[in-house]
Amino acid sequence: MFQLQTDLEKLRGEFKVEEKYVDYSIQQLDSIKAAFQEQAETAKAAGWFVAAISALVRPGVTWALFFMYASVKTAALVIAFQTSANWVDVVTKVWDEDDFALFNMCVSFWFVGRSIEKYQKS
Repeated sequence: MFQLQTDLEKLRGEFKVEEKYVDYSIQQLDSIKAAFQEQAETAKAAGWFVAAISALVRPGVTWALFFMYASVKTAALVIAFQTSANWVDVVTKVWDEDDFALFNMCVSFWFVGRSIEKYQKS
């Protein structure tokens, strides 16, 4: 009987922890929602031009970083080929594990992560 009561109290404690976690998660989501609403109101109040510039910041930074990365990789390939290096060695050394990890992360974000988000919303 004592063992059953102990197990019951453990379960109650675990449920209370889960309830606190859910409450905390709900508060976080409410805070994020309020921040987005405030951002939307600020963008509307600022006018269409400022809102358009604000909307282009993240994509602009993303494209700038992409083109810088591609330029560095292209320059490495060009310099390697100008020194008459073996093309197999050049390609395998320019594209390493870090590049593959970066590529994997981008593909996961754009194709896998977005699909999961859409599935969770519906």
